[in-house]
Amino acid sequence: MLPTPTPTGLFGAPERARIVAAARALYLQQGIAEVSMADIGRYLRMPEHAVQRWFAGKAPLVEAVVEAHADFIRAELARHQAHCTTAVEELLMLRNWISAEMSVSLSPFFRQLAASYPAGQQRWQAYMASFPVEHLRSNLHRGISQGLYDYQLDVELRVAGWFRQVGALGTPEATGLELSEARRALMADFLASIVTPAGALVARRLQEAAPFY
Repeated sequence: MLPTPTPTGLFGAPERARIVAAARALYLQQGIAEVSMADIGRYLRMPEHAVQRWFAGKAPLVEAVVEAHADFIRAELARHQAHCTTAVEELLMLRNWISAEMSVSLSPFFRQLAASYPAGQQRWQAYMASFPVEHLRSNLHRGISQGLYDYQLDVELRVAGWFRQVGALGTPEATGLELSEARRALMADFLASIVTPAGALVARRLQEAAPFY
């Protein structure tokens, strides 16, 4: 039976949470195969057996990292949604954030997850089939209610089409930069195809006021 986690170490974070956070950082940077349980212990300045007390092997730790990364993405999307006053601004913000995240999605972690950790891969696929879909659906309904997206928009059709197009992007030889630019262009086309004249005006004013968009 696992011990009850207690606040220890860096910033008083619970030990298990620290291990998962360290594993996530190392796995995303180097890959799963390249990082041992001992490496994670050294990173946290704790003995390997302290890591193994919480995770008997890599597989359960990988699954915990998948959950942590999904929680991170969920929190980032919620933060963007709360920060943006319009659905149009949110999509423009997401376009840049998605581009920045491309380098992470191309890391060895996700290739090795798909190849060697079926339970973790299944969790990741379940997440990708749910929350991002719900988030885009929410954005489209928000834009329609604000009069910025076409009120006749078939939300379900558009959501399905978007994720189908994203999934078809690139080739195995494509670089992170190429995929990032392809996603930016795809998002620009997507937004242009759904906005009303009022929505197009909001987008233009945002882009004129802040080159970030």
